[in-house]
Amino acid sequence: MREFSGNTAHSNFDGLMFDRGPRPDGTFSVGGSNYHMAFENPADPTSAPKGSVFANFTGYKNRHGAVWGRGELHEFPNLRVADNAVGFTHAASAVGRAPFTSRVVDAIFVGESENVGNPRTPQEIAYGRTMPSEIADFPIRGYEYYDMRHDVVNTQFVNFQPNATRDAGAISYLMYTSFGMSSENAIEGARFVNSKRVSFPPVVQRWASDFGRQNAWRGAAIHDKDGSVGGIAGAYIVIDNGIASDPQACDIKPDWGAAVCRGDFGTFGLGGNMGFGSAPIPDPIILSRNGRRWEYTGQTTIRSGAEVRVETGRDALSLSLTEMDQGSSVVFELPGFTTTGGGAEKPSLAALREAGETAWFRGDGTLWVKLVVDNTAGQSVTIGRVGQGVSTVGPGPGGAFSAGATLEVSRQVQLGSAPSGEPRRE
Repeated sequence: MREFSGNTAHSNFDGLMFDRGPRPDGTFSVGGSNYHMAFENPADPTSAPKGSVFANFTGYKNRHGAVWGRGELHEFPNLRVADNAVGFTHAASAVGRAPFTSRVVDAIFVGESENVGNPRTPQEIAYGRTMPSEIADFPIRGYEYYDMRHDVVNTQFVNFQPNATRDAGAISYLMYTSFGMSSENAIEGARFVNSKRVSFPPVVQRWASDFGRQNAWRGAAIHDKDGSVGGIAGAYIVIDNGIASDPQACDIKPDWGAAVCRGDFGTFGLGGNMGFGSAPIPDPIILSRNGRRWEYTGQTTIRSGAEVRVETGRDALSLSLTEMDQGSSVVFELPGFTTTGGGAEKPSLAALREAGETAWFRGDGTLWVKLVVDNTAGQSVTIGRVGQGVSTVGPGPGGAFSAGATLEVSRQVQLGSAPSGEPRRE
């Protein structure tokens, strides 16, 4: 990419779009084929990634979004967006090859400005201004996280206020994404004026960007590095699904649909490819914690120290933890399971809870497993399939991601442990 600075896009469906578009063969790509990743040697895609800068861009009154990008190492300094349905969305292209996918710095997002536009429809005339979206009750948002891994730094959000017509929020996730998600999607130096800070609205299909399993949306997390969003430095803002959130470690925010939580967060997986669609999952997996039940649809967010009950008719599961600090842990209660592919046996549940290593205890028809993160052990986990999306495919062999802990469990058959460094299938 050559110099990109000082450009403006307004009064469109999409303002700045570099994802959907024409392929080299002249056909149209709905998404995921225009990867926009620069390299030190443009002729060698295996050379080191090189950043791209989209400076001083202004986008306003775009019915879908001011910016929708795809690529890696994309920086957006001095971004200015206003009166859009969505201010900013960015997809990944090569997860794990660069320190970040996108970084928005020194930006201003405005939900509704003093520019009322030219209202024409009966709805707009009654509303008193042009509407950000053609869907009147679409919940507008400034910045929405999507894929992984993204940073927002020193950014101001103005006039994201719900009203009688529609909800609004300064920060959210793409509705209702089923693709890759990082618990380390981060924000710092945020400022808010007349704005609802976070919004995870209810699931309404006509608002959806995609409407598959929704596991990234259902496990959404934002690392509030300095507490400028939720008031607690280092906290994680998670969607209030009852598994990631809990009243002991979190301040529940009902109007956000979220919780502000202390402690280390990462993701856990139970294996199996759940597919993309919305049809019922054969042999479903049901999670429960603190009296709340929730169907598992793919890798999701969890806090270190949590205990989760896992109920399923499946014969085997592949447990894993990723994106967690050294020594973090999660305990799983697995009724009907009997066997593990490794770990240290403990004589009691109390001893298991005190364990400083991955371990297990069996009693009263239930297998209890404690996964303890060891980021030096060279473990890995495979989430998606190469060639089927990019944000669920990691940089390791076969598209594997690094994992802090993995363990196979089954009902009857003894499973062998995978050799160190060999990925487990998620």
